Amino acid sequence: MYDAIVIGAGPGGYECARLIGEQNGKVLIVEKDKLGGTCTNYGCIPTKALHASASFFHSISNSANYGFSASPPIVELSKLIERKQKVVDMMSRGVQRILETSKAETIMGEAKIENKNAVVVNGQKYEAKNIVIATGAKPRLLPGIQLSEFVITSKEALELKELPKSMAIIGGGYIGCEFASIFASLGSKVTIIESLPRIVLTKIWTSQMSLQGP
Repeated sequence: MYDAIVIGAGPGGYECARLIGEQNGKVLIVEKDKLGGTCTNYGCIPTKALHASASFFHSISNSANYGFSASPPIVELSKLIERKQKVVDMMSRGVQRILETSKAETIMGEAKIENKNAVVVNGQKYEAKNIVIATGAKPRLLPGIQLSEFVITSKEALELKELPKSMAIIGGGYIGCEFASIFASLGSKVTIIESLPRIVLTKIWTSQMSLQGP
């Protein structure tokens, strides 16, 4: 029996597994997609990699402001995506090393909780004193809207092979604004649609609401 089974190998899951391992606990971590979870593969890491490329492109495009003469650069989005993926793969391997160092066992597959001390993965039952749910997050679609060639989430936006001429982003939180900054810097015409009074207000709004709570 394990001391803990951790469902999800994102930042919450692999850090939990690492801490348990450092205390000589026996831990099993289960991941159905990729080590590192949403943050490493579809969130913070890939967006920061693309943002770095977009910022570099913007600087070159405005080199005359710094006293340089240069031919207008051309965006090859597929190469930006390729560079992004190399960064993501490197970080994912880093997560794997963290788990190996902490002596956490890793299983790739979808976990189903059978009871408070048992989890089934790939048809195999595993038991533990504790079960930690660290399944992370995923994009939420609006009611009545289906994904298509023209309707995508942040996950698909990270895999685009051609730069869109225009883009409407529903949601002006930090994720929406980050994507807006990336694609606008690369040359797309970007419109942000936000229901709150101003953009990047979600976190502030939530904090104010919690402060007013009981």
